[in-house]
Amino acid sequence: MKKNDLFRQNTRCVLIVAALVLGVCVAFLPHADAQNTDDKSAAKKAAKIITEESTAKAKSSETGSPSPQLAALEWMIGDWVDKGDDMTLSLNCRWNKNKHFIIRSFKIMVDGQVGLEGQQVMVWDPIRKTIRSWMFDSEGGFGEAVWKQNGNRWIANTSQVLREGKRASSINILTPLDKDSFTWQSVGREVDGELLPSTPKVTVVRKSSEKK
Repeated sequence: MKKNDLFRQNTRCVLIVAALVLGVCVAFLPHADAQNTDDKSAAKKAAKIITEESTAKAKSSETGSPSPQLAALEWMIGDWVDKGDDMTLSLNCRWNKNKHFIIRSFKIMVDGQVGLEGQQVMVWDPIRKTIRSWMFDSEGGFGEAVWKQNGNRWIANTSQVLREGKRASSINILTPLDKDSFTWQSVGREVDGELLPSTPKVTVVRKSSEKK
């Protein structure tokens, strides 16, 4: 097998196994009936927000008061990293200008090459009374998730559409340890009807807190 084919295959593993890390590769609900008209409109709005904010610097976006419902997620704001032997996951979280949305940009490096990158928008849904998010990645994947807080844990129920049309879902659990670290684990994982094992619990650290 050629090196490029191996890299693409490895990228697929990243997409399915590791791209859910940090709760960023989240889910578009796959139903296409009339009741999802609002969902599609919200997804389009999220894409527009991503486009408008993608060139803004983090400092310039930190103005105003946070949306009350999103204030509990302010601990996410900043730059985060998780480094493995051959893979590095980087995450930047920032407020939009009026602090009504949290925008998360992520990048997964595999063997020194970009395996996957993309952006996500998190927002409070006043109709469903819950936090929701939309994601668009560089592989053509897209999705949506619903977030709930359980004690000090944040649980994201996700369902994703991959580029080739496969559907994936998982339950991602993020638990803050302190202001500079949190753990992440993905359970209940499924790709195109095939059940996958839960991932090990991973500790993610704030970039400024990395050991030198």
